[in-house]
Amino acid sequence: MFGFGKKRQQDNKEREEVLEARKEAIQDGFMPVYNVQLLYSKEPKLKVNNIINRIKAYCGEIDLITGDDKGNMIGLAFKEHCVTYKDNKQIPSQGIITQGSFELDFEKIKDSLQQSWSFREAEQVVKQAKYQVIITDMMAGGLEYKERLNLFQGMVRAVLEETDCIAVSWNPSNQFIEPKKYLECISNDPLNAAINVRFYNISNGDNGEMLMDTVGLAALGIPDLQCHFYNLDPDSIASMLYNTAYYIYENGDIIEDGHTVQGIKPEDKWKCQHEMSLVAPERIVLDINPGKGFAAGNRE
Repeated sequence: MFGFGKKRQQDNKEREEVLEARKEAIQDGFMPVYNVQLLYSKEPKLKVNNIINRIKAYCGEIDLITGDDKGNMIGLAFKEHCVTYKDNKQIPSQGIITQGSFELDFEKIKDSLQQSWSFREAEQVVKQAKYQVIITDMMAGGLEYKERLNLFQGMVRAVLEETDCIAVSWNPSNQFIEPKKYLECISNDPLNAAINVRFYNISNGDNGEMLMDTVGLAALGIPDLQCHFYNLDPDSIASMLYNTAYYIYENGDIIEDGHTVQGIKPEDKWKCQHEMSLVAPERIVLDINPGKGFAAGNRE
């Protein structure tokens, strides 16, 4: 893997000062508009009626806002999933599906390719892509985050089941997804594709220093996680991060500063603290401290 050059905070006091000074200037990584790209080697034929029927099965009643036989753009409103505004006016959340040509910009997707742990063939597959379908939600940021993600996953499932997609670029979680595996898992795994655990070796840190984080939760409005460590097995840290991420997804941002979570052993109690992320995208994350002998970055 590769290292990163962002200067590490020196102690807890400095991290707290940085957090307090900057948290008003960032948006915690929340995405008011959520989108992914479905990639194709051949131009996809979007059969509007088939896609709409599948979306209804997953998401409930919808109104078709726009759509033609060529399927260049499909706009729809989720009638059963409305956002309530200050004047108590309710407006249905919306979804947009568009298609067009695709040009590979390797520099822009290099990090996503390196962090696509469940799709190691992604680089070779993505090189074949010439067309894309972009799926976007609109006016959905005010929905409860589970409801919002379920609607979005319904749109993605519907299009994948009707087309020969070769890869999905899941932008909010910084990874590429293999479509067949996604369809096999999504019924039992609501966070499938929407969360990714990333791994970095620290090039300017102590020998063996590593950082792992999650990306994808903040896009939905709940905190991502990070763990800055050495002398621990990365696979075990990845499992811990996944387990904690699913706990947060189910329960919300209820882990307060100073609270503990289970580490990699049943007896481990690792302290948590909200602070600035060490790697992009910039956001406030829940940092998990593995304690003396394992915590990096001058943590204890």
